[in-house]
Amino acid sequence: KQNVPGYFGIGTALQTMQQQGRFDEVKQLYNDVPFFKALMLNSMMSLSKCYFELTSYMKENEEYGAFWQILEDEYLLSKRMLLELSGMEILMEKETISRESIKIRENIVLPLLVIQQYALQMIAQHNEHQPQYEKIVTRSLYGNINASRNSA
Repeated sequence: KQNVPGYFGIGTALQTMQQQGRFDEVKQLYNDVPFFKALMLNSMMSLSKCYFELTSYMKENEEYGAFWQILEDEYLLSKRMLLELSGMEILMEKETISRESIKIRENIVLPLLVIQQYALQMIAQHNEHQPQYEKIVTRSLYGNINASRNSA
């Protein structure tokens, strides 16, 4: 749900350029090279679709908590750096219709994600209703995938 491939590493890369005193060069790329700007805007869209509150219980997990924290830290860094790069105050600031469309879709999908997480937790406990929970996961995936498409 965190759209990790769409943002992971962007914040670290931009911060590294900033620390090397080369952030003006990156801003120049953003302003002058449409392909680079499109990559940064696509990353903003991925960040807009993240919802760490949904998975925040994972930060206490003994096995995956540290990994979850790495993902959230990079999310926060990427968001901060992309806003600084673009001069925007909020993600997708200049794409109001797309930004609001994402908000609406994410609110519609949220209950489906909660149901899916519950079913996955029941599967992990080897519940006697395993086949039913597996169906719930599969069917909820269809809804999540379709709702997350950019054309919706």
